[in-house]
Amino acid sequence: MYYAQITNGVVSAVTETHSAIDAPDMIAIASLDASLLGNSYADGEFTPSPPPSLVPTKITMRQARLVLFTAGLLNSVNTAINALPSPAKDKALIEWEYSNDVVRHNGFVSTLGPALGLTEEQIDALFIAGAAL
Repeated sequence: MYYAQITNGVVSAVTETHSAIDAPDMIAIASLDASLLGNSYADGEFTPSPPPSLVPTKITMRQARLVLFTAGLLNSVNTAINALPSPAKDKALIEWEYSNDVVRHNGFVSTLGPALGLTEEQIDALFIAGAAL
């Protein structure tokens, strides 16, 4: 079974489970569709993500880690970083371990997003969801 978690009217996570979830913030969906992240949900309908102008330019590292955790991606970050060749790997480790903020349009996000299998739209959705935390 697949579910979308709705936080303040926005899809904040998608998940797969082996049992039904009876919670008001969890909506059953047809498949594990990460493209729903950041979409609005109201009256049984998903609507596309907000325009890019609403994507924050940066979020705090706390927000980034929380939104990645909620999306089920946090544990994949270190694996993705360690799979990078040097010097990209070394730079990404420094960014991940020592930055206070995550900037949407910098080398770290541009490198890590695709390594996690995320599209530009999905990264934008994570920034939008992260800013709300």
